[in-house]
Amino acid sequence: MTRSGLRAGAALLGIAALAGCASPGGRAPEPAGFESLFERLGKPRPGEWRYVRPESDQPFDDYVRSAPHRPTAERLRIRVVPLGRIAESEPALLPAMKGFLEAFFGLSAAVDEPAPVPEGARDEDRKQLDASMLLDALASRLPADAAACLGVLEFDLFAGELPFVFGLGSFENRSSVFSIARYRFEYINQPAGATLLRRACKVAAHEIGHIFGLRHCAKWHCVMNGSNSIFESDLRPMFLCPECLEKLRWNLGFDPARRYADLAAFYGKHAEFHPDADRAKKLKEAWERERR
Repeated sequence: MTRSGLRAGAALLGIAALAGCASPGGRAPEPAGFESLFERLGKPRPGEWRYVRPESDQPFDDYVRSAPHRPTAERLRIRVVPLGRIAESEPALLPAMKGFLEAFFGLSAAVDEPAPVPEGARDEDRKQLDASMLLDALASRLPADAAACLGVLEFDLFAGELPFVFGLGSFENRSSVFSIARYRFEYINQPAGATLLRRACKVAAHEIGHIFGLRHCAKWHCVMNGSNSIFESDLRPMFLCPECLEKLRWNLGFDPARRYADLAAFYGKHAEFHPDADRAKKLKEAWERERR
């Protein structure tokens, strides 16, 4: 969720989560064979994100014209900032997220020293933290080398009149903050492999995608799909669709084949991601095959 969206009344509800580049003159069309490995969205069902909040597509040219944040010689790193005690309570989570983000975005990442929760951010009556205050604190200490900054914590969040949010972001300040509090819960009939690490990596990719100017994907099954519940979020894939991939390829300059290889290597290290490792290998092969 972005702060500007919250102000405009288009924020998420309490259960919402929140090298060979194409020229800016037009999107380089993907081969049909590569696109055939992805699934287009069908008609939304009642209760789903697109049913509650219909959104328009973001064509490639519109993305370029939006002047999204881009890495520079001075800002080349994704910074992950632990807030509060999460580095102690989940010691394996943040290093794993660092490896995922490096593979997903093709940029170096770093886990910073833990930062305290700012004074006054806790609402004692609600037993929650004010996400807006956390975001302000994060933006005020944004490292000079940060292309994007992601604050991670374990306490439940609220924002404005919303009863709770999974996260909140500021495009202007290249910053986002999210909580894992509700990702720890057990749900009946949740998809296989819906672990804390998987959920955290998925929302991190989604939120940083917003920082780099991607809107919610309204055409394909994609990690940039909006989600109106934890169930809907769990069903999002761990991959960008062909069109969102092309936008980030233009922006960040990565080689998709190398990126898929790096994702396959990361996914192969974690049991809950093994199906994603196989998919990353297939996507790499399809990308290379159609560019020979």
